[in-house]
Amino acid sequence: MRALNLLSLFVLLSYEGINQTFAKPVSMAIVTTFRAEDKVYITNLKPNTKVEIDLQRITFRKLVADICGEVSFESSKVPALVLVGNQEFIPNKFALEASRVCTKNSPKSDRSYKTSKTKFVVAGLKPQQPYLVQIMKSARKTVTTNKCGYSSIPISKTLTPFSSSYADNIYAINGKRLNDMIMQKPPKC
Repeated sequence: MRALNLLSLFVLLSYEGINQTFAKPVSMAIVTTFRAEDKVYITNLKPNTKVEIDLQRITFRKLVADICGEVSFESSKVPALVLVGNQEFIPNKFALEASRVCTKNSPKSDRSYKTSKTKFVVAGLKPQQPYLVQIMKSARKTVTTNKCGYSSIPISKTLTPFSSSYADNIYAINGKRLNDMIMQKPPKC
């Protein structure tokens, strides 16, 4: 199964003037983003400028749902999105619970939750089944455009916990899935 990819990109350009370390938002209408082979290109930017991007990268885990139909995982940072099977979960909307909701003697729950700032539980799954859990995390990265006003972000293939399956380590840019992006030849400078 080809894993989905999520990368949200916000492009910020440097202020002109004395301090080049600050950034300001750019109108996304002038920026072109596309995929070419193993990179995503961001074009139509000011040459030799620092561009700050917010990437959502994927971490893959193979987890087995417990008798309650729940999988749990820890993450040092709240994930932007979690995909389990064909279901999407948004952890920052999970309610905080003092302990696990479903136990051996309690009824099953379809409500996902967290038990601390770093422990998340996804519920409503088929009990005792293995799942490929895809955890999307955001990270800021600064890249510099070249003399032609574009920059690129490498996409690498990651071995998923299902050993015969490889998937891209990025999901989408500007809310557009990598798999839905226009494929073009790399720009020439």
